[in-house]
Amino acid sequence: MIASLAFAGFLAGAVLGSFASASSMAWIEKRPIFRKRSICDHCGKALSSLQLVPVCSYLVLRAKCGYCGGRIPAFHFYVELVSSLLCALFAVCYGLQWLTVFYMIAGTAMVAASSIDIKTHLLPDIVTIGCLALLPPIIALDDRLTLMDAVLGYIWGGGIPLSLYLLFRVVRKKDCLGFGDIKLFAFGGALAGWHALPFVLFFSSITGIIVFAIIGLFAEKKDLWELELPFGPFICAAVLAVLLMPDLPGMAYNVVCGY
Repeated sequence: MIASLAFAGFLAGAVLGSFASASSMAWIEKRPIFRKRSICDHCGKALSSLQLVPVCSYLVLRAKCGYCGGRIPAFHFYVELVSSLLCALFAVCYGLQWLTVFYMIAGTAMVAASSIDIKTHLLPDIVTIGCLALLPPIIALDDRLTLMDAVLGYIWGGGIPLSLYLLFRVVRKKDCLGFGDIKLFAFGGALAGWHALPFVLFFSSITGIIVFAIIGLFAEKKDLWELELPFGPFICAAVLAVLLMPDLPGMAYNVVCGY
């Protein structure tokens, strides 16, 4: 049963990931997200159905266009693969129900936002604000999340990072966060609930600091404080961890408090 759920989730994630990768690249390149057929960026020929099979086509074609041999960006493969694995986890954790579908969509949107942030250091409003439309059905279907939990999560999730942003601007005269990060924190807080916010803030900050330190080992000392690290992926990772393991914040609190 678990294997069947994982396989079904992987297939669903591959489809969602394919759309997410194409939409993300279109957003990055500032071209229309929707067009009649997907085409090769090199020769302009419309891709066949077999060339559009998520994950597999990239591997079978060895990352090359089947017509001109032009290089296919690995960006598409990674977004599709991560989305597929993530949706497989959602399917195993939540089973066959509508809530699983909405969480798959939200999770894939966060994968897309993270990939865009990594490439451009920007977070699109279509995710940070547009995905708020997913909250009503999720609140209605998830017994663990109430309307008050989501509202307080959104307010505090956006308010705390905004306060840190303003404080850093006053003290250091620099930006410590982008407004996209603040809006993503707010959306994540609404999705995870206010009770999970301390974990989300702590987990995303710690993982970000660790990655920053690792990168700093290979960076020039004079360039270290000028280094810009996309924070969106760490926020998304923390929120997704809570969605996949709702008891994780409570377990973390117990460890910290020594219970």
